[in-house]
Amino acid sequence: MATKNETIDHQLPNPSSGANLEESQLLAGFNGRLNKLPDTCYTWWNSGALSLLGEDNLVSRGPARRFILEKTQHLIGGFAKYAGGPPDVYHGYMGLAALANMGEPGLAKFDPRLCISADAAARIFNARNALLNPAKRKASSEDGDDDD
Repeated sequence: MATKNETIDHQLPNPSSGANLEESQLLAGFNGRLNKLPDTCYTWWNSGALSLLGEDNLVSRGPARRFILEKTQHLIGGFAKYAGGPPDVYHGYMGLAALANMGEPGLAKFDPRLCISADAAARIFNARNALLNPAKRKASSEDGDDDD
C-alpha cells in the first residue's frame, strides 16, 4: 500500500520523464499543508486571502481555474474536495467562490470579505447602515440635549 507521500510524488510531474514541463505547469491546486493533496477549498482560501491583501496577482488564474474545472468538477455536477472525489456542497460553493473571485466569466462579481456576491454584500451593508443610522442619529441628538 502506498503512503501518502508516495501518492503525492506519483502525481507530481517528473522532469526527466519526458513530460513537457510547460504543459504540466498549466494546472495548479492549493493545499493546506505540505503532506496534503491539492484541495478545491484551498483554492478559495488562498486566492481570497491574497485578494484581501491586494496581492491577487500572485495567483496564476489559468492554472488554478483549470485545477477546479478539470480536476475537481464532477460529471454529476458540483465540485469535489480533490481530483476524483465525490462532489459536496461545501467544496461546490468554495470552488464557485474561487472562480468568481478570480473573475470567471458568467459568475457574479464577488466580495471576498464576506465570501458572497458583491450584490449580496451591498445589500447586507445597506441593511446594516439602515439599522445603525437611526441609532446614530438618536445618540447624537441625545448628546446635543446634554447641557451639563
